[in-house]
Amino acid sequence: QLPSAGVEDPALQALCSCAWPLVIKASHGANSNAVQVLPSGAAPAAVLEAAARVLASEVEELEAWPIYEVPKGFVAERCYPPLPGSQHPAPLELSVFCIWQDVIGGVFFPWPHRFWVDASGLVWELPREECLQKKAKDACLCEKARARQNLLAGPPGGVDALREALDEHWGHIARISGLVAKLACCEELRVDWFLGDHALGPRLNEVTYMGGPRMMPRSAGSAFLRAILEGWAARGGGDCEGALGSRSMWMERRVASRGKKCGKGRRTARPPEGGREPDA
Repeated sequence: QLPSAGVEDPALQALCSCAWPLVIKASHGANSNAVQVLPSGAAPAAVLEAAARVLASEVEELEAWPIYEVPKGFVAERCYPPLPGSQHPAPLELSVFCIWQDVIGGVFFPWPHRFWVDASGLVWELPREECLQKKAKDACLCEKARARQNLLAGPPGGVDALREALDEHWGHIARISGLVAKLACCEELRVDWFLGDHALGPRLNEVTYMGGPRMMPRSAGSAFLRAILEGWAARGGGDCEGALGSRSMWMERRVASRGKKCGKGRRTARPPEGGREPDA
């Protein structure tokens, strides 16, 4: 709810007295569709107006269905600063991937195909072969995204800056991310963190599904697919038992048919009775 006392609300007044920029974002939002950034010392009326706009926002069509179930609300907090030397106002963001409630690794936004953080917190530089591109001469998906947003090809300070931002805090980040994944009780989850500011430390920014191929290096995406399928294949009992009766066969067919043209699209088609492969 909006502050009940309008511009005289004590909570609103406390926000306006902060000596740092504020960010107001929808708790029911997705893909940054409802984010308002206000300078330090913003007037109460401006903060109240920004909160009203965020509260009235709607997520875009064709978003994942769970986001439509979230009650409308907003969060107002201190705006996390960017990395020193960065030309972009957004802070350094780490996406931690969890499969079957275990932390398996993560990537840095906006360089998901250049660096990989393993489960122990080590940061690895990746070869270009880890990029996702239809043809060798094409730009990678993440390169195109950086170009659209006018972002740097790499982090200020290189991989050493990423390691410095992460080394001290990985234990905390991995522990909290794992607890969030266990609380969510789902097969895959992405937990996003802001990093790089010594005063604020790591801050949990978002909990969501893993997203598309631009979020993972090529080899990690293949391993992720097999881990999800093998996990489902190992399930037994419960309400899903009837639907998972042929789960081992489905796992093998899904992996084997990746990229094969079935019907009108590049997808895995349901095999006909008798187990014959569909015609390509």
